[in-house]
Amino acid sequence: MIVVISVLGILSAVAIPSMNDFIVSSRASAEVRSLMRFVASARSEAIAQAQPVSISRISDNWSGGWRSWIDVNGNGQYDAGETLKQQSAIGSKSSISIKQTDAAISTFRFNSEGFLDSAAVIAIEYRSYPEKCSVDRNMTLNLSGQLTLSERSCS
Repeated sequence: MIVVISVLGILSAVAIPSMNDFIVSSRASAEVRSLMRFVASARSEAIAQAQPVSISRISDNWSGGWRSWIDVNGNGQYDAGETLKQQSAIGSKSSISIKQTDAAISTFRFNSEGFLDSAAVIAIEYRSYPEKCSVDRNMTLNLSGQLTLSERSCS
Protein backbone atom coordinates (compact mmCIF):
# COMPACT_ATOMS: atom_id res chain seq x y z
CA MET A 1 0.00 0.00 0.00
CA ILE A 2 2.85 2.40 0.83
CA VAL A 3 4.49 1.66 -2.54
CA VAL A 4 1.23 2.43 -4.39
CA ILE A 5 0.79 5.70 -2.50
CA SER A 6 4.41 6.66 -3.22
CA VAL A 7 4.03 5.94 -6.92
CA LEU A 8 0.79 7.97 -7.06
CA GLY A 9 2.52 10.84 -5.26
CA ILE A 10 5.40 10.84 -7.75
CA LEU A 11 3.04 10.65 -10.74
CA SER A 12 0.92 13.54 -9.48
CA ALA A 13 4.04 15.64 -8.79
CA VAL A 14 5.01 15.18 -12.44
CA ALA A 15 1.52 15.45 -13.97
CA ILE A 16 0.17 18.55 -12.20
CA PRO A 17 2.72 21.03 -13.61
CA SER A 18 2.28 19.55 -17.09
CA MET A 19 -1.50 19.87 -16.81
CA ASN A 20 -1.14 23.49 -15.68
CA ASP A 21 1.03 24.28 -18.71
CA PHE A 22 -1.49 22.58 -20.97
CA ILE A 23 -4.36 24.64 -19.53
CA VAL A 24 -2.48 27.96 -19.92
CA SER A 25 -1.48 27.06 -23.48
CA SER A 26 -5.00 25.97 -24.47
CA ARG A 27 -6.61 29.09 -23.01
CA ALA A 28 -4.12 31.35 -24.77
CA SER A 29 -4.67 29.60 -28.07
CA ALA A 30 -8.46 29.90 -27.78
CA GLU A 31 -8.29 33.60 -26.89
CA VAL A 32 -5.96 34.39 -29.80
CA ARG A 33 -8.16 32.45 -32.25
CA SER A 34 -11.23 34.28 -30.98
CA LEU A 35 -9.61 37.67 -31.57
CA MET A 36 -8.42 36.66 -35.05
CA ARG A 37 -11.90 35.40 -36.01
CA PHE A 38 -13.45 38.62 -34.76
CA VAL A 39 -11.09 40.80 -36.84
CA ALA A 40 -11.67 38.63 -39.94
CA SER A 41 -15.43 38.82 -39.40
CA ALA A 42 -15.37 42.64 -39.16
CA ARG A 43 -13.33 42.83 -42.37
CA SER A 44 -15.79 40.52 -44.15
CA GLU A 45 -18.70 42.60 -42.89
CA ALA A 46 -17.10 45.77 -44.31
CA ILE A 47 -16.84 44.11 -47.72
CA ALA A 48 -20.33 42.55 -47.58
CA GLN A 49 -22.04 45.79 -46.54
CA ALA A 50 -19.79 47.96 -48.74
CA GLN A 51 -19.17 50.42 -45.93
CA PRO A 52 -16.48 50.99 -43.29
CA VAL A 53 -16.53 48.83 -40.16
CA SER A 54 -14.66 49.88 -37.02
CA ILE A 55 -13.37 47.78 -34.15
CA SER A 56 -12.91 49.46 -30.79
CA ARG A 57 -12.22 48.38 -27.26
CA ILE A 58 -15.14 48.38 -24.84
CA SER A 59 -13.33 49.40 -21.67
CA ASP A 60 -10.06 51.16 -20.94
CA ASN A 61 -8.07 48.23 -22.36
CA TRP A 62 -8.51 45.62 -25.08
CA SER A 63 -8.56 42.75 -22.57
CA GLY A 64 -11.93 44.09 -21.37
CA GLY A 65 -13.59 43.22 -24.67
CA TRP A 66 -14.18 44.82 -28.05
CA ARG A 67 -16.93 45.53 -30.55
CA SER A 68 -17.34 45.98 -34.29
CA TRP A 69 -19.63 48.74 -35.46
CA ILE A 70 -20.75 50.84 -38.40
CA ASP A 71 -20.77 54.61 -37.92
CA VAL A 72 -24.36 55.09 -39.07
CA ASN A 73 -24.57 58.81 -38.32
CA GLY A 74 -21.06 59.60 -39.58
CA ASN A 75 -19.86 61.35 -36.43
CA GLY A 76 -16.65 59.30 -36.20
CA GLN A 77 -17.42 57.75 -32.84
CA TYR A 78 -19.36 54.81 -31.47
CA ASP A 79 -22.98 55.47 -30.54
CA ALA A 80 -25.60 53.13 -29.09
CA GLY A 81 -27.30 51.08 -31.78
CA GLU A 82 -24.30 50.93 -34.13
CA THR A 83 -22.93 47.59 -32.85
CA LEU A 84 -22.56 44.69 -35.26
CA LYS A 85 -20.85 42.27 -32.87
CA GLN A 86 -19.43 42.43 -29.40
CA GLN A 87 -16.86 40.24 -27.64
CA SER A 88 -16.80 40.23 -23.86
CA ALA A 89 -13.62 40.38 -21.80
CA ILE A 90 -11.17 37.54 -22.15
CA GLY A 91 -11.58 34.99 -19.39
CA SER A 92 -8.03 34.96 -18.11
CA LYS A 93 -5.85 37.69 -16.65
CA SER A 94 -3.93 37.80 -19.92
CA SER A 95 -3.50 41.09 -21.73
CA ILE A 96 -4.05 42.32 -25.26
CA SER A 97 -2.47 45.49 -26.56
CA ILE A 98 -3.02 47.03 -29.98
CA LYS A 99 -0.57 49.57 -31.30
CA GLN A 100 0.07 51.53 -34.44
CA THR A 101 3.50 53.06 -34.96
CA ASP A 102 4.32 52.08 -31.33
CA ALA A 103 1.39 54.10 -29.92
CA ALA A 104 -1.58 52.42 -28.26
CA ILE A 105 -4.86 52.79 -30.15
CA SER A 106 -8.45 52.28 -29.04
CA THR A 107 -10.08 51.94 -32.49
CA PHE A 108 -9.19 50.85 -36.00
CA ARG A 109 -11.29 50.54 -39.15
CA PHE A 110 -11.65 48.58 -42.37
CA ASN A 111 -12.86 50.49 -45.41
CA SER A 112 -15.64 49.23 -47.68
CA GLU A 113 -13.14 47.15 -49.69
CA GLY A 114 -11.72 45.40 -46.61
CA PHE A 115 -8.49 47.36 -46.50
CA LEU A 116 -7.18 48.82 -43.28
CA ASP A 117 -8.29 52.45 -43.24
CA SER A 118 -4.93 53.62 -41.99
CA ALA A 119 -1.47 54.75 -43.04
CA ALA A 120 0.40 52.17 -40.95
CA VAL A 121 0.14 48.51 -40.01
CA ILE A 122 -1.32 47.53 -36.65
CA ALA A 123 0.55 45.37 -34.13
CA ILE A 124 -1.49 43.21 -31.76
CA GLU A 125 0.20 41.58 -28.79
CA TYR A 126 -1.29 38.82 -26.65
CA ARG A 127 0.50 38.21 -23.36
CA SER A 128 -0.48 35.29 -21.16
CA TYR A 129 -0.89 35.34 -17.41
CA PRO A 130 1.15 34.11 -15.77
CA GLU A 131 3.46 35.27 -18.52
CA LYS A 132 4.77 32.35 -20.52
CA CYS A 133 6.74 33.41 -23.56
CA SER A 134 6.11 30.17 -25.43
CA VAL A 135 2.34 30.78 -25.58
CA ASP A 136 2.43 34.56 -26.14
CA ARG A 137 1.57 35.67 -29.67
CA ASN A 138 2.08 38.67 -31.91
CA MET A 139 -0.28 39.51 -34.74
CA THR A 140 0.19 42.00 -37.55
CA LEU A 141 -2.72 43.56 -39.40
CA ASN A 142 -1.33 44.87 -42.68
CA LEU A 143 -2.77 47.59 -44.88
CA SER A 144 -4.53 45.08 -47.14
CA GLY A 145 -6.50 43.85 -44.12
CA GLN A 146 -4.66 40.54 -43.77
CA LEU A 147 -3.86 39.35 -40.26
CA THR A 148 -0.72 37.27 -39.66
CA LEU A 149 0.19 35.42 -36.50
CA SER A 150 3.66 34.79 -35.09
CA GLU A 151 5.16 33.52 -31.89
CA ARG A 152 6.63 36.00 -29.46
CA SER A 153 10.36 36.27 -29.81
CA CYS A 154 11.85 35.00 -26.56
CA SER A 155 15.38 36.04 -25.66
